[in-house]
Amino acid sequence: MVLLKHRPPKKRIDIESEQPYIQSKPIFALTGGENSQLPPIEIEDRCYSNGHNVYLFGNKLKSRYGYEPFGNGLPLPSIPVQFEQFYAYDGTEYLVCFTEKDVYHYNSVTEYWDLVSPNEIVHDCEDAWTASADVVGSQATDWFRYGTKSAKFNVQDAFTTGLVGYINLAAPIDLTGYTYLHFYIKSSINVAAGKIQVVLDDTADCASPIAGGTVNVPALTAGVAKECQVVLPTPASLGAIASVGIQLTEDLGAMSIWIDDIKACKCFTGDYLSRFTVDTIYDDDAGELKYVASNNSDNPIYWTGTGNWAELGGSPNKGKIVFNFNHHLLILNTVVSGAQAPQRIEWSDLGKPTVWTGGASGSVNLAATPDFIVGAAFLRSQLVILKETSISICTYVGGVNPFEFEENKIKSIGCAARGSIQPMGETIIFLGWDDVYVFDGFTTKGIGGNVKNSIIDNINPAKLAAIHSHIIEELGLYLLFVPVLGSDYCTKAWVYDYVNDVWYGDWIFPDNITCTGFYQNAGALTIGQALMTIGTANFRISSRSLGSMSPYGLLGTSDGYIMKFESSILDDDGTAIDPYIDTKSYVLTDVNEYDVVDEIVMYAKGTSLLVHASDDDGQSWVYKGTITLDSAGTTTYLRNIKHVAEKHMFRFRNMTVGGWFEIAGYDLKYIKKQRKQS
Repeated sequence: MVLLKHRPPKKRIDIESEQPYIQSKPIFALTGGENSQLPPIEIEDRCYSNGHNVYLFGNKLKSRYGYEPFGNGLPLPSIPVQFEQFYAYDGTEYLVCFTEKDVYHYNSVTEYWDLVSPNEIVHDCEDAWTASADVVGSQATDWFRYGTKSAKFNVQDAFTTGLVGYINLAAPIDLTGYTYLHFYIKSSINVAAGKIQVVLDDTADCASPIAGGTVNVPALTAGVAKECQVVLPTPASLGAIASVGIQLTEDLGAMSIWIDDIKACKCFTGDYLSRFTVDTIYDDDAGELKYVASNNSDNPIYWTGTGNWAELGGSPNKGKIVFNFNHHLLILNTVVSGAQAPQRIEWSDLGKPTVWTGGASGSVNLAATPDFIVGAAFLRSQLVILKETSISICTYVGGVNPFEFEENKIKSIGCAARGSIQPMGETIIFLGWDDVYVFDGFTTKGIGGNVKNSIIDNINPAKLAAIHSHIIEELGLYLLFVPVLGSDYCTKAWVYDYVNDVWYGDWIFPDNITCTGFYQNAGALTIGQALMTIGTANFRISSRSLGSMSPYGLLGTSDGYIMKFESSILDDDGTAIDPYIDTKSYVLTDVNEYDVVDEIVMYAKGTSLLVHASDDDGQSWVYKGTITLDSAGTTTYLRNIKHVAEKHMFRFRNMTVGGWFEIAGYDLKYIKKQRKQS
């Protein structure tokens, strides 16, 4: 008998226990934006904990675009503080930049920013100058700013110091009403400040230059033309200038100097915090459309689109804010007899911006509460006046007393910064003291939401006047530019989607952004095409709603540059934009479990994404790899990242010049692991 040996059954293999199942956590449409109010582990899946230089459009998270210099001849010699675009009745458009000292008009043909401040030509440098010994003078065509020539001096090595060259003026000119000398200059070598001087003289041949009219040329870089504006030491001594010249205070050896378009200017007296407000009004007496501006430091000025800006007639008081309301020019928060009257509003006669007494002109003090007027904006047919801790309403009723005022429409909520105010049609957005608000004419609502504390707690309270804002209509975005703690200038903008009521985080800039604006070529659009009369229009003539194309954004910087800010530019004047988000902290397991995120599937397009991971809510990060993207949006993978933790937070970033991304979503592939019991 043969005994059969017992064989135990084969062991059954449990696939799920031996080869754990890969699970999925898909995330699409980060429509919740940034939530920095809650810990990263508590926010919704549709939010991210930290966002820089990104926004959402079409349910896709995108890196912001960049900027580059706009115009020739930059930088300007003083800080840009305001951009405005005006339209004449015939459709002619004017792009204007106010700086802390001057005002410029953009010449779309030459692409130069032309000075249109109150000024007088001293010499246009089109005529030959007289050169000193060991200097060869000429009328140069190899470089000039205006006209067809500049004055050029080839200084020989034998020349040491003193007068290089001069020209006698056709007739003496009185420059006592001007405060600065403005000119364009170029050197063939690097020159330190003060080594070249421009001199004015009340005698012929610059025989005895006036000390009060001698200015030091700023430092020059070899071969680089520079626009200069230098304070005149003693304007009172410049009543009969007969000649102008150039001199050297140090032996610089052989070199060439070019100079062009010397002007005396009457500059503004404010600084970069003395922002302008600008509006347009038709002057019935003069029969012309006037562009009027005021900055509270200087008398109100106006322009008609030709020549230079000039002081507005009728001796109106200085003020911080100007508005055209139903054909009356209003000035708010005015200066009366040299003293600030921060609750006062004054208005001109009907259709007469130079008539401030009699007729339908008048004034009022909004003194029901002690707070000051900060700013104003139109809301439908009314002018909303935002004070520090209240909101009042101005209504047009016509007649000799044309305005009615409802004080304290809103109490205990006011505006912290005039530059934050943006009219949105049916609402007004503004920065309050504890939140960002919208006002609809009846009530206010805080909209700071998930980033309120991040905004308020990080603003430099000493520089509220530096705050400004910008609307990107085609993206539905409100940008609030703020100076952070310790900074005098704005390097950060908080980004609010006013269509979807979502904040996308902040945009960080490598330059100090001093102002924003827009520019668009609206073609032959006329005021008549707006289907509204000047007297009843509730928008400014400069409103972008009159244009036919989406505008370029404009940025001013503290070093005098004007930048074009638009979607085709992928870096900040050569600096990487560095967009990124930090996701929420994902907990993918149950009690007594941990997990391994092994793979990220990225649904995106662009150039590339750096991926970092954190298991401590973003306190520290570990690089996990780079995902290479393409412009077609091909699905890409980052495999074998092996992030082992109880919670997972990821950073998706691009730090390369010209880099960009557009993220539709991502999928975290992970494996659950059972924690061993001791």
